[in-house]
Amino acid sequence: MMPQLDSSSYCSQLFWLFISLSVLVLLFKKYFIPRMNLIIEKRDGHISKYNSEIEKLECDVKILSENLREIQNNSIIKSAEMIHAATKKSSEFLDEQIKIIKKENEELLNGIKKRLEEEIKSLDSAFKTQIEITSQIIFNKLLERKI
Repeated sequence: MMPQLDSSSYCSQLFWLFISLSVLVLLFKKYFIPRMNLIIEKRDGHISKYNSEIEKLECDVKILSENLREIQNNSIIKSAEMIHAATKKSSEFLDEQIKIIKKENEELLNGIKKRLEEEIKSLDSAFKTQIEITSQIIFNKLLERKI
């Protein structure tokens, strides 16, 4: 027969079972569970610390992104103003250049016009003298025929 099933050893088995379980319970209660609680509390402390740092960083990221958007919008506005000012300056410069070119062209045209008028006058006077000469030649020939 098996010694565990012998009814005479039940009391001693129960006694030692009680003693071993009591020792195990006391060990767990006094040593293992407090150490586990300390580890869990430390973990919770680290987790809450990291969570608070994450929340702070998220707030900082939101603030930085808003500042970045504001800077971006300001830079867009400033660049648009700079582009507008540059186009205005360039159009003013081009207008001035056009005026200068028109003035130069007018001066050139006036000079050409004066030369043409002089040439026309000289051609006109040459034409008049040629007409006079031809009319005298014709008149002389007519006079010669009558004579």
